[in-house]
Amino acid sequence: MDAILSLVHHDIGGRGMTHLLDGPRDRAHFSEAIEALSRLPPGSDVAILTGFPCLLDYTPPTETDGLGGACALIHALHVIGRHRAHILTDEVNAVVLKSCIEAAAVAATVLHSFPPANEWTHATQVKLEALYSTMGAYVAIERAGAAEDGRYYTMRARDMTAIVAPLDQCFAYAKSHGIPTIAIGDGGNELGMGNVSAATKAKVRNGETIAAKLGCDHLIVACISDWGAYALCAGLALRHRNSDALLTRETVVAIANAMIAAGARDGILGCQDTFVDGLPLVETLNLVHAMRHCVNNMPLVTRLVGKTGSHEWPTQGFHIDSRSPQTAWSQPHIQFVKARDLASLPSPVFAERYLAVELSIQQLDELEMALMASPLPIFLFNLRVGSDDAATNINATIARLRSSHKEAHIGLAGVSLDVLQAVHTSAPCSIDVVTQSRQQDLLQVATFCQRNGIAMMLEHAAADTADLQTYRNDRTLYFVDTHIATHAA
Repeated sequence: MDAILSLVHHDIGGRGMTHLLDGPRDRAHFSEAIEALSRLPPGSDVAILTGFPCLLDYTPPTETDGLGGACALIHALHVIGRHRAHILTDEVNAVVLKSCIEAAAVAATVLHSFPPANEWTHATQVKLEALYSTMGAYVAIERAGAAEDGRYYTMRARDMTAIVAPLDQCFAYAKSHGIPTIAIGDGGNELGMGNVSAATKAKVRNGETIAAKLGCDHLIVACISDWGAYALCAGLALRHRNSDALLTRETVVAIANAMIAAGARDGILGCQDTFVDGLPLVETLNLVHAMRHCVNNMPLVTRLVGKTGSHEWPTQGFHIDSRSPQTAWSQPHIQFVKARDLASLPSPVFAERYLAVELSIQQLDELEMALMASPLPIFLFNLRVGSDDAATNINATIARLRSSHKEAHIGLAGVSLDVLQAVHTSAPCSIDVVTQSRQQDLLQVATFCQRNGIAMMLEHAAADTADLQTYRNDRTLYFVDTHIATHAA
């Protein structure tokens, strides 16, 4: 459980959310939230409150954060207990959430939308109160929470009250009647974040104005609320020993595409693209990939990002655990080797692996001679780009490799964004993979790869144990469930 929670406890957005964290408290609340949902009788009704209409200059004003996580929880609840989810949101978010629910393709989901307080009627109140006692639990995911003055604010302290439904009363009812309340937030202005209102006011920008007043029983603070919801789903999957409780990568992408088609936008950038809190979808895909490793109790050495599609990475191969040689994990993996080492590698090493050859542009002749002497199954040619390598030289090398090895993938290692753009513009579809090691423009490179259908491999920062460090030093990268497409040549 700690490994899952640690994946969402780093300030990836640089917004200061670490000030809201408390290790012992957060671990306890996370475990308690999982247990609260696990104790529900089969077929229970669960209310999920979500929707943060912070994009006041757009119609709809719905941000992307929270929506995918809500759908992920709908799926997890259905898998572990055949529970029925009730989504409660604002009227302005209804169209987007309806599209998300349809894309998630989970049965037994009901969408309820409510008007803002200035349009609230007696009939509206009766409709909401009819749901109160029927719910076995209430979960808020990136749901706007009222501040001390009763109004709803964005992180920039813009007033959203005119379009936000006053659904905080659901939590107030639940808390007074012993119904579990779980809240997931990342900024302090979300429903249920009253537990950390003091820290929000003291440490978060605009905190004195925006801090949510109402707390909850079990609070999950995450760097991105969506990711906190995925962590909760992974915790449920681990608790019930059922990895099917996690959404597949393809479904995550389908939901993201659906919300964008319905008009949702990134809450920070304002762009109508599959970003969440300023990060491209590929980062969420990597998170789901990492959590699946945690649920299955497998080490994670790398992550692979790119667009989904029909062109998949290899799905065969074995890794033999040196601590337990009789145990083989059936998972794809690629062994990286230097071009100069090809001739000295024993043949058995390729029996159950795919080979990726690392080389510089200057080593191409050396590589071709080695391949002629001992033909080997090459999955990927990984060109390590130097600071002096011009795009024209890179393209010429790619063309030579394409002509002699039509089935192999072409990768660029350590490439800067400028060089990557130049190569792709002059020879589109020539690059299949980018192996990224530098950090200075990682987000920009990841975004470019996503938009242009180029797969991307990254070493996982959490791979710091002795065993995983050994694997990294051996230049052997392991991929599990990586149905991520490379760009077809």
